[in-house]
Amino acid sequence: MTAKRKLPTGWRDISFCRSAPSFAALWFCALFLFVIPSTQGVRAQGAHPALLPASYDQVRSELGGVLRFDTLPPRDEPGHILNAPMRAGPTFIGERFSGQSHLLRHTRTGGQFDALGSEPEAPLSVRAGAPSQNLALAWHRGFASMALFPLGPRGAARIEGRGEGSIAVLFDEDQPAIGFLLHAAYPAPMGHTGPPRGAITLTAYARNGQSLGQMVVIPGTGVERLAWRRAGLARDVAGFTIENIDPGGIALDDILYAKPIPLG
Repeated sequence: MTAKRKLPTGWRDISFCRSAPSFAALWFCALFLFVIPSTQGVRAQGAHPALLPASYDQVRSELGGVLRFDTLPPRDEPGHILNAPMRAGPTFIGERFSGQSHLLRHTRTGGQFDALGSEPEAPLSVRAGAPSQNLALAWHRGFASMALFPLGPRGAARIEGRGEGSIAVLFDEDQPAIGFLLHAAYPAPMGHTGPPRGAITLTAYARNGQSLGQMVVIPGTGVERLAWRRAGLARDVAGFTIENIDPGGIALDDILYAKPIPLG
């Protein structure tokens, strides 16, 4: 059997409709993490030694593939609502991987966010969220392009439901690195202070569902250029998930992938 993740107070497992036990030491894993300076406008909260921060632009140049979301015509939020896993380039994208339970997290400021419990089943496969709580593609002013919005528990119809969801990305071929553009908040007007930013957690997985490492960052404002490499240049990242508790929610664009090496 797959071990279940213990949940802190304020989380509910809405896949199995049972109450979550109290677990005050949610961040016990921080004991094994270390702070890494960031040059990309993001404060790195912690990193797994097998998943190393890298330059987005350099990884983009090396991998050669960029997944954009401009296939559908531009549409303002809530945009195009996708209630099934999405096929995009050499990826499948959904809310979570098969085997992961869907959790609901409440924040002290009244936010509601997706969170993921349990470990993925082997081999990795993508699962969608509930209708209007999966994904949306919509025009994003910060990116000046169409972008991917993970839809949270409050759904696509409410602004506080757009960007509060989780994302699972599955690659056709194993990757040596992960990279994407992320937007969490617009700069506050001069003289004003925006709400504190919330954590964004990325977890990389092998095709058999094994976790390859995790990174937790606190985003800044504007477009963030984020990338990580596998230690030792291992080419074994089959997919990754993103969870967040940022009060403004998140949107993604320009996911990187390795183009196939031509034969002959």
